[in-house]
Amino acid sequence: MNSIKLIKFNLPIDGTRVKNIEELRNHFTIEIIDIYHNGMLSKWLRSRNMIEELTALEDICIDSSDHFSLLKKLCAIFKIEADDMIISSALGVPLEKTEKNFSEIKAQYRAIIHEELKSEFDAKIKKYTDSSRSLNYKNGIVTDKKKKLRWKQDSEEGRYTWDEAMAKFGKNINFSGYDDWRIPTIEELETLVDGKYFPYVDRVGFISHYRQYGARSERFHL
Repeated sequence: MNSIKLIKFNLPIDGTRVKNIEELRNHFTIEIIDIYHNGMLSKWLRSRNMIEELTALEDICIDSSDHFSLLKKLCAIFKIEADDMIISSALGVPLEKTEKNFSEIKAQYRAIIHEELKSEFDAKIKKYTDSSRSLNYKNGIVTDKKKKLRWKQDSEEGRYTWDEAMAKFGKNINFSGYDDWRIPTIEELETLVDGKYFPYVDRVGFISHYRQYGARSERFHL
């Protein structure tokens, strides 16, 4: 069975009809956008057996209304030297109003946020690292003499809402001779941070939690 032979034709653009890529580059104008949308460009590439350019063309996934991104992509496919300013000028659109690459902006934003958070975290670690702190471990209690806090060395694992935590641990807790254990404040929890270790908690006093990457000491005694 004989297949239908593709008929070669010249591509109408810029008032002429081009036969090859070189001629297309010489007559490349914003008309290429309409020629792309009406399918003529892909038919021309297929008839001329320009597989590389055709494949790149078919891989374009850009909103039809985003002429800036589309023209930029077509310039790349056909190796047309044009920066954002030239493309904006050709379209008659101010550069600051052109569509931006959302994924690129998101990646840049995440990188900035990551660095800010890392700097903030490092500053906190430096603040709470205190080589002179003195912790004692006895009878299941970690005593921080400098901060005048006592922590339950081993505590019940789990996640709780504030109301659940208050109902379970907020009162009537007796342990190791003390009956006034309570839930710590955020500021008091921060005193457990020790930048000499990873995770950032004393690995001797809270060894069971260290193995699970984090302390969950829910009780302490003033």
